[in-house]
Amino acid sequence: MSKFKYTLTVLNASVITGYLFLIVYALMKWEVLSKGDGYGVVALVLVGALITSALVIDVLIQLLIKNRKTQNIIGTLFIPIYLYIIILNS
Repeated sequence: MSKFKYTLTVLNASVITGYLFLIVYALMKWEVLSKGDGYGVVALVLVGALITSALVIDVLIQLLIKNRKTQNIIGTLFIPIYLYIIILNS
């Protein structure tokens, strides 16, 4: 069994960017997000879970596909799908 080496790919770079945007958005809009029943905070947590699922998919891609160029191509195809889901749910 070979050791797993986690490398920087397009998908996990977009995950890092997504987490940064999520944190900045939460800090800037916390008053609005926490008003009422707190559904804004719940939505924020769900977007964070969606971003985390992209990270899990990236790990699976790296485990299953050894060619880094193919990993980046597949990761690039996943990014618009995740953006569409996030924009559709916001």
